[in-house]
Amino acid sequence: MPPGHVGARSSLLLRRAIDGPRCSCRPVVTQPLLRASHTLVTCDRRSQAERLSQPVGYNHRATLNVGISQPWITPLRCYMSLRRLGIMCGILGPLLWLSLIGMAGAMRPEFSHITHYISELGERGSSTEFLMRYGAFAFTGLLYVCFAAALLATFRDGWYSTLAAGLIGLDGLGRIGAGVFACDPGCGGLSSNQELHHLFATLGFSSGILAAIAWGFTFHRRGWPPPLTWYSVGTGILALIFLLIMSWSRNSLNAPGLFEHLATGVLSLWLLVFAASLTRHPDQALRRS
Repeated sequence: MPPGHVGARSSLLLRRAIDGPRCSCRPVVTQPLLRASHTLVTCDRRSQAERLSQPVGYNHRATLNVGISQPWITPLRCYMSLRRLGIMCGILGPLLWLSLIGMAGAMRPEFSHITHYISELGERGSSTEFLMRYGAFAFTGLLYVCFAAALLATFRDGWYSTLAAGLIGLDGLGRIGAGVFACDPGCGGLSSNQELHHLFATLGFSSGILAAIAWGFTFHRRGWPPPLTWYSVGTGILALIFLLIMSWSRNSLNAPGLFEHLATGVLSLWLLVFAASLTRHPDQALRRS
């Protein structure tokens, strides 16, 4: 055997004696792999892209160590983003609803906000039918449903908060149904669409009133500021009074549209204040959940 080969073999044996025996076995996975949802995978990729876009000198190792020690950070960030999006729907919904009512009323000079119902802006054959049916009723109803979903995901500590959030969702579904089934011209017909429109509109108004009162009691049980509690309960009672005056057949004022506008106005303003308060104090809501 050549001398060089003997020296190489001796060096190999010496290295093996120092390093210890090597195992060529593959590592055994002791726990089954978990399949991540599409939302978490998308958020994880977004988080990786944010790390790659950091400037030179950014401490990626420190960020990686935090992510390993707290693996729930990325899903929590995604959860918070969806929650904030739902709360923004609660702000945009009432603003869009009131804005489209004013816009549609301005587009029809013969329409009176005092003597005509809001549904007459979306009556069949009118120039504002598409805008009111699919913009004001259907789309804002969808925004209300998204806001209710965000409330369900935020307040999860009792049946009362679940019921209150569900009432806002029913308000949104009532709006969607009122937009799908438009009323007859003058909202005085006897067709099936007219009956279904009246049914869904009643569902939306009733759910909105009950939601304001229910959230008032929910705020009280959660220890929120008393002015917000009384404002919520007062809004529900005031909207109910306006609707009762609107439906009163012996009312000599002949202003059903005015009281309907007042009812939907106070309810929309309450929802706007509620959603805005969650935007200003999101941590308080999460700590109490």
